[in-house]
Amino acid sequence: MAAGCTPPTPTPAPPANQPPVAYIDSILPSEVTLGEEITFEGHGTDTDGTVVAYRWRSSKDDLLSSKANFSTSSLSEGEHIIFFKVQDNNGTWSTEERGSITVLGETVAPMVVTSFAADPPSISEGDSSTLSWDISNAATVVIDHGVGSVDSVGSTTVSPEETTTYKLTATNPTGSIVASTTVEVSGTPPLPPAQQAVLLVPIADDSGYVRDTGQVTPKYIYVGDDTNNISLQAFMSFDISGIPAGATITKVVVDFSDYTIYGDPFSTLGYLRGYAQSYGALDSSDYFTGTALGALIRYNSLSQLVAEDNSYVKNALQAELGSPRFQMRLQFNDTATNGDWENDIVAWTPGHYPTLKVTYTLP
Repeated sequence: MAAGCTPPTPTPAPPANQPPVAYIDSILPSEVTLGEEITFEGHGTDTDGTVVAYRWRSSKDDLLSSKANFSTSSLSEGEHIIFFKVQDNNGTWSTEERGSITVLGETVAPMVVTSFAADPPSISEGDSSTLSWDISNAATVVIDHGVGSVDSVGSTTVSPEETTTYKLTATNPTGSIVASTTVEVSGTPPLPPAQQAVLLVPIADDSGYVRDTGQVTPKYIYVGDDTNNISLQAFMSFDISGIPAGATITKVVVDFSDYTIYGDPFSTLGYLRGYAQSYGALDSSDYFTGTALGALIRYNSLSQLVAEDNSYVKNALQAELGSPRFQMRLQFNDTATNGDWENDIVAWTPGHYPTLKVTYTLP
């Protein structure tokens, strides 16, 4: 370089592109039944440019949408991790934000025995009686003593030679329910008091869970705490109007075995307990905040969630006969929430509800 010449000023390098940032504004609702609609809303920011593209995807269903906001009812059944990212005008994608959705199977309505009776209930030897029945939401209905498979609503004529108790068994994916009626034949020895059995399944619309924030979610029986450290109490409502008020309950088998588990609620929240609670229709006021006393059931591990005879539930149910409903509340009251920002939940979903198998006699 010649003396006295000034060196050229180097051209400064362009500033490095700053990646955009994605934000999930809402995914609502976070729990749905298969086929129900979910709405996704998100946006992005870019400090040195503009956001030009969006991408939503699911851990189960892959690409969902390339719009900032959209709705869909086509997510598959199961637990979905939702990912959302945005792209800037320089072609750079943001880090993915995450959310979650639970899509549950379709609800199966519980069965109801509206009637099962014999007319006349007493006959002379050689005469006939008409059995009639009306069952709702059953997949199959069978009557013993040779009657066999029948429609959900119908009647048939029987001519027993001796006093006979006819048993009707109805089934659907929620389980089975049993009803019986007796035709007395004069001149034959009376039967001893017959044991009858009925399988009680929670009424979906009056069962569910309530968060400590007051949010009510019917149909899904969840208990524990969620990813926002919000406590969930579960509620179950059983229709007992079909058990006569004068019946004597001899046994109740409580079955909580058809559960789904999230996290490790028993090691972090303690005992799961169940209490009798007459709450009517499920609403936000049902979340219990007092001192919980008189537990009917107590579980301290998943291994205890099996079908077992429970005398406490039997006695509580006996005291409610004559009422239309028997209702219970489930809660972890050793620790309502453990603060770990994770789901620690025991869940029972439609078609996989807890059941009460009630055996009783009539005078």
